[in-house]
Amino acid sequence: GYIKGNKNARITIIEYSDLLCPFCKKHYTAQTIENLVKKYPNDVNMEFRQMPLPQLHPTAPIGAQGAVCVGKLAGADKFYAYLDEAFKASEFTEDSVTEIAVKLGVNKSSFASCLTSAETIATVNAQVQEGQ
Repeated sequence: GYIKGNKNARITIIEYSDLLCPFCKKHYTAQTIENLVKKYPNDVNMEFRQMPLPQLHPTAPIGAQGAVCVGKLAGADKFYAYLDEAFKASEFTEDSVTEIAVKLGVNKSSFASCLTSAETIATVNAQVQEGQ
């Protein structure tokens, strides 16, 4: 995952979320955890992890895979910028997540190679398992 805030903070809040979940969108948009990180910058940081729920949101896994790839290819700041854009979506396709990544400056061919790779899918599945 990617830490947002002071990497040396005493407390890390780990958020597991589905990018298409309406309740998750509301929580993310309100910046509930981010506000704690801002209020207590020396004590609290956060880390976002993927928890797509395909039984409720069938295209959520491709959105989660896109987030993993943006982070892998462009780092933490772009990862969180991807989340900002992804939480606005109502569904995901390979084209839509690629469009977000390219808009953020990620190389299109590198992203395409990463998006459906076994390693990326395994990373998302590991985060889901961890969250459960």
